[in-house]
Amino acid sequence: MDKYRKHISAKAARELLEDKEWLLDEELWNSTRYDTQSLTAIYKHTDGRILVVWGRGMKGKADLFTSPSMYLSFMDYIKRLSESKPEHILKDILLYEREFTAHIPKLVLTLAMTTKTDTELLDFSDDSLDLLTKKIRRLGGEKCLQPELFSSLVAYLSQAMRYRLQGTIRMRQSRTDPEVWEPWVFDNEDRSCQCWSQLYRMFAENEYGYDLKFIDMEIKLRRV
Repeated sequence: MDKYRKHISAKAARELLEDKEWLLDEELWNSTRYDTQSLTAIYKHTDGRILVVWGRGMKGKADLFTSPSMYLSFMDYIKRLSESKPEHILKDILLYEREFTAHIPKLVLTLAMTTKTDTELLDFSDDSLDLLTKKIRRLGGEKCLQPELFSSLVAYLSQAMRYRLQGTIRMRQSRTDPEVWEPWVFDNEDRSCQCWSQLYRMFAENEYGYDLKFIDMEIKLRRV
């Protein structure tokens, strides 16, 4: 749960909507700053709560706002983001910049402490990704976007990708912002992939829900 909304499962959303006090709200639909192509519906309860139900990859999951004011505040937040000057998503969030790879072992330990996970279970396997997915769902996107935890997750996922490819992790200067350094994973044919952009979107937008196994798709899409 972030400061504006609570993410709820498709089942929980269906159970809420059994209450006949939830009504479709066309005014909110027409004024929303969400991408309506990704939405199923927006409901308003007689007590003021707002329920935004997602479609596509979210498959009925929803965002619950406790009041119209919280919903409108979040819409204003999205507006400010859309109007602000775009900057690299790693700016001010990825620790250690160019020296990031040297700190990966320490960051993995930090991840274990922050998520209260036994270090022996963090073996970069699929099971460990499932375990961490459960942990971050409880922590929520706002917490996971804090620099220390976000950097720790990037370190862990990059290392997991490296093991799968038997490759290397290298820092690459951003093409859009030369002050930012990006961690990329390279295979032995010099094809590359990375986890941080999808990870950031996952926490910032919750577009597809939380599932750290997305790295398997990133690996398949690696390119020169």
